[in-house]
Amino acid sequence: MEIDKPTFTRALIGFAQFARSKGLNVGVEETFAALRAVDLGVFADKATFYYALKAIFCCNKDDLPLLRPDFWHLLGNQK
Repeated sequence: MEIDKPTFTRALIGFAQFARSKGLNVGVEETFAALRAVDLGVFADKATFYYALKAIFCCNKDDLPLLRPDFWHLLGNQK
């Protein structure tokens, strides 16, 4: 999947800030790790990227419901 990297980077940073506002322990390190996953090509498969982001952003099982709905909305905006 081709992505507009500057646009996606801004969207992912915004999503990280949103996730933090919802209680996830997401800071600079987690945001950088998610951006690194994009650089490594993990985004090519949406499910793989979702699980990578879940592993990076979610610290415990209570975090899982906070990530899913908004994450898929973010991905849905990419062509």
